[in-house]
Amino acid sequence: MPNKVVTLFCAAIAVAGTLPVAGCSQLGKLRLPTVNPKQALASIGRSPKVAHNVILFVGEGMGVSTVTAAHILEGQLAAQSDGPAQTKDEADKGEANLLSFERFTATALAKTYNTDLQVGESAGAMTAMMTGKKTRGAAVAVDADQDPALCQPAPPPKAARSKPAAPTNAQPPLKGQLATLLEEAKDAGLSVGLVTTGRVTQSVPAATYAHASDRDWEIDSQMTADQLKAGCRDIARQLVDFDHHGGLDVVLGGGRQAFLPAQGGDDPAGLRQDGRNLIDAWRHNPNNRTALYVANAVQLGNANPKSDLPLLGLFAPDRLGLGDAVAARQRGDEEPSLSDMTLKAIRALSNNRRGYVLVVDAAGIAAAHQAGNAHGALMETIELSKAVDLARQRTDPRTTLIIVTADQGSPLTIAGYPKRGNPILGLAPGADALGRPYTTLGYANGPGGFPPGPSETAAAPTPAAAQPAAQAVTPADSGDWPTIDGRPLLVEPSPWRTSPRPLLTEAVAEDRDYVQAATVPLPFATHSGEAAPVYATGPGSQAVHGVMEQEGIYRAMVAALPPVSKVAKAAAATAAKSARSAAKAAAKAPKSKAA
Repeated sequence: MPNKVVTLFCAAIAVAGTLPVAGCSQLGKLRLPTVNPKQALASIGRSPKVAHNVILFVGEGMGVSTVTAAHILEGQLAAQSDGPAQTKDEADKGEANLLSFERFTATALAKTYNTDLQVGESAGAMTAMMTGKKTRGAAVAVDADQDPALCQPAPPPKAARSKPAAPTNAQPPLKGQLATLLEEAKDAGLSVGLVTTGRVTQSVPAATYAHASDRDWEIDSQMTADQLKAGCRDIARQLVDFDHHGGLDVVLGGGRQAFLPAQGGDDPAGLRQDGRNLIDAWRHNPNNRTALYVANAVQLGNANPKSDLPLLGLFAPDRLGLGDAVAARQRGDEEPSLSDMTLKAIRALSNNRRGYVLVVDAAGIAAAHQAGNAHGALMETIELSKAVDLARQRTDPRTTLIIVTADQGSPLTIAGYPKRGNPILGLAPGADALGRPYTTLGYANGPGGFPPGPSETAAAPTPAAAQPAAQAVTPADSGDWPTIDGRPLLVEPSPWRTSPRPLLTEAVAEDRDYVQAATVPLPFATHSGEAAPVYATGPGSQAVHGVMEQEGIYRAMVAALPPVSKVAKAAAATAAKSARSAAKAAAKAPKSKAA
């Protein structure tokens, strides 16, 4: 039968005089080809809604100013790769450059506040992205109602009262506990992985698999006897005990100190007070019969991604070093890069035909920002861009949703009127009100703040040759600084933190260890309250658009994974039923009479 759509279309253009009427009889016999809806969406620049895999990249502290400065620096470094820029076009490449994820078609801004904080905190922010529920600052996958000082296990379900559960050393469910994306994905049969350049137990990574009222419960020595007695476990133990139809499939990062005993262990970096060796405990877990533990980049490179699973890699006692190749060679360390860990994780998780969820945390961005070191933060952001690009190349864009975002911003500023091609880490043109040079990049607060000194009110700047030698200043020398239990929060002295602020040279400003000036002196830079950028590509990326709440990132990922969505909906229904039962029981309970 002739295609009616073609016939009607032909008749319309024939009436318009652009096609002979006789031609319609032939065109009307044509049939429209069958088109695959997913292919059609892809052909017009849109992605299908169903994904097989999800990779979430989190650049800690990577606000809009960090992304902007990083793409300028990356472009400038590329132009200088074979020597200083020779032409204006080479010098101008930085501003026009794009990081790999800035090329993604889906973009948004995510609000980063917590339920109790205007400028949000990392654990609360990551909880929103992992559970779909906003919570208070420092809470790790528990709701905002939980007291950060208390361990409060949830009441056992009614069925368990008649038949006691088998004894276990694992942490019992907590009041207000929120299921994480990795738990739901594992329950749905997917593989799950975690990669970080920080400690695997610190706030952002912890919120993917653990539940704690306080992010500081990374290790047993940071918990009280009452908290441990009530049944709560430190975050390192929760990683080892994780069991949702199996444990975590891949965990790569730093923080080995939280897994080893302080006394009698082979590694002097151990800090555990309970005498446990959690690496050995992980090896002997029944779920880990073919597991492999690696401690350096060489061992990671030799790991077989098809057979050495699950895979645990702890490459440093604390967090990994900043992503600077020159510094890494100078240290002579054996830490893998973020790209190395990401690629190994993707290869290992790809064994599961049902799919996987991988979370990659670039923690070094925030670590450098907190130290007031813009060079380190930007280099770490560039390393994140490389890892994202490699992930994009090694995955199928038709089946893999990739999202890149930040937990919070940082107080990094880009100011002045530097010309195109001016080194982003260098001096801005002109001088301040006292005639001193200043840098394009600075911080609203942080360790680069200078206490008031004689030169702050001087009529004219002192020539550099006449200035006294720079003296390092510690917080204790600089007035009232924040304290914990009466002890001042200290930071390592920097050769650039002096009072008064010295006259800078271009060489000093561009030094990799330079600490940028800050308006407000603090031991470390804080977060900023700006919205976090979100970039997405692949199936389900349509959900990333406009200005969204941070928990909307979780909803976008779950919506793209039907098996996980089914598990999440069932869990939500169960939680709602339990809440209704609890409310009915509370209503029936006799009210105590007033005294």
